[in-house]
Amino acid sequence: VPGHPPTEPSLRGLRGCEGMLHAIAAEPWDPLHRLVLADWLEENGHAARARLIRLQEEEDRWPGTHGHAIGRLLADHGAAWREEGW
Repeated sequence: VPGHPPTEPSLRGLRGCEGMLHAIAAEPWDPLHRLVLADWLEENGHAARARLIRLQEEEDRWPGTHGHAIGRLLADHGAAWREEGW
């Protein structure tokens, strides 16, 4: 499928993650794809974004456990991520 899937549109400028984004779009219910993306992000210098994805996945499984940490990451990095197209 050419182009980027609707999943994680903020990652369009980050080359190398296209296959992972397509896998997420094809099977959005499978957390494995997002966790693989988180590993890739961490390995490529985006540790905070990787942590956000992991916390979101845990929050999906255990609601109410990581809301504060997610909010803190977004407060600390959200503006920069939006500026960078994240």
